Amino acid sequence: MKHTITPHIRSAKSTCKSNEAKIALLRKELESKIMHEEDEMDTFLAGVKDINEQLISAGEVIFDSSLV
Repeated sequence: MKHTITPHIRSAKSTCKSNEAKIALLRKELESKIMHEEDEMDTFLAGVKDINEQLISAGEVIFDSSLV
């Protein structure tokens, strides 16, 4: 194995673990999101959409039924 490839392999493993932690954190944030009486509907939904887009970019798909 070439020495130039080794650092890429090493970082790929840590990226995977980092990605799993990010997904877990985003899922927890999404599940704990609560709309309060004083919140605007548009702002709340934009926050949910933002978390969902971050999950998608991390490789996690959340079904619409789960978002509701």
